[in-house]
Amino acid sequence: LLNRIDGSISPYSPHEYLSAIHNPSYRDAKNRMIVKHPSEWYHNKSDAIWLPFLNNLTRDAPEWKAYSEAYIEKMVWMQDASKLKLGPSLWHMHPVVFLGAISDGEEMITYEQLKAMLPADKEKYVQIYLEYLNETMKTV
Repeated sequence: LLNRIDGSISPYSPHEYLSAIHNPSYRDAKNRMIVKHPSEWYHNKSDAIWLPFLNNLTRDAPEWKAYSEAYIEKMVWMQDASKLKLGPSLWHMHPVVFLGAISDGEEMITYEQLKAMLPADKEKYVQIYLEYLNETMKTV
């Protein structure tokens, strides 16, 4: 997919990739990818994966370093869930595309399910959201 997107202008042109996400064939291929990459929920601020980012902050934006370190530490939870035997990398997929893949073509979300997810004062929007969500899931 990257070879199809990348032209001969220069490697990794941001403009090429921005255009590609609006191209339906590239967008659809990207949305169906299942990728494995390191999880930000696993690594703490002293792990090697974060050091380049934090070192750049020390130089370029020192006022953001303490905030970023605190944020990273608040995000880490996977090592505490040792019974789950989660490693540092996880598989990721587009959630709506995944739901579409397991759908039987019927409604994925019922009125009652969506109503339970929304605040009580938003009940008037349930039917509007429900139709949109279920129609979208049928197209993926």
